Amino acid sequence: MAPLSESGRPSSAGVRGLLCAVVLVGSARVAQAGVNVWTSTGPGGGLVYALAIDPTTPARLYAGTDRYGLFTATDGGSTWRAAGLQGRTVTGIAIDSTNPATLYAGTDNGVFKSADGAGTWIGTGLVKEVICGDGVVGCDEPCDDGNPVNGDGCDANCTPSACGNGVVSASEECDDGNPETFDFCDALHGCQHGRPCAGDCGRNREVTVDELLTMVNITLGTAPAYQCSAGDGNQDGTITINEIVAAVSVALNGCGGG
Repeated sequence: MAPLSESGRPSSAGVRGLLCAVVLVGSARVAQAGVNVWTSTGPGGGLVYALAIDPTTPARLYAGTDRYGLFTATDGGSTWRAAGLQGRTVTGIAIDSTNPATLYAGTDNGVFKSADGAGTWIGTGLVKEVICGDGVVGCDEPCDDGNPVNGDGCDANCTPSACGNGVVSASEECDDGNPETFDFCDALHGCQHGRPCAGDCGRNREVTVDELLTMVNITLGTAPAYQCSAGDGNQDGTITINEIVAAVSVALNGCGGG
């Protein structure tokens, strides 16, 4: 709205400003590229700080933006798509002249490298901060696919989808982030709930004489407790007489619901 004069009507200066704005907007819509004429081809959404052209495919362009990462175009800049490093400001782009699929991007958070034409990025060691979920595999990240989805090969905590990575996937009842077998979340059996029956050292739903002897040796201190964690009911690192009796009951009566 144009500024009002003291009388409540639009001032002459405000009207002139509004007319100028209308003219500028109108001319921007109809302007076409030509001699001494420039038109915007994108990418939209941020300032462009860096531009690079593939030396072997001139129609392929790369643009580094302010906080929106890298964009690429394969048609001379008519259409653009995001190409990683989202959330970072890209201030420089370098292309390997002998292998144009290898790119380097200088950002506000260090230098990143891509070996597949900006498909994926890794930090080069100059990265100040590793951000899980930004699509860049940082120095201490096994993977980073740029999304918060679990079970797609790289989970939301940037570890490969697997039992023991601390993320409960669709096929898991639990996942406590460790490879232990005899705790309350069993990694050996696909991260399922439950503990083995008392004395079931081998986790095979039965207690053998050898397993009972192992428990006795643990009680006497001649064997380490980890040899039969299932016999250590309260997980205190020792096996008591009562725990051995419980294991004998399982050996005689079978391993029930466990």
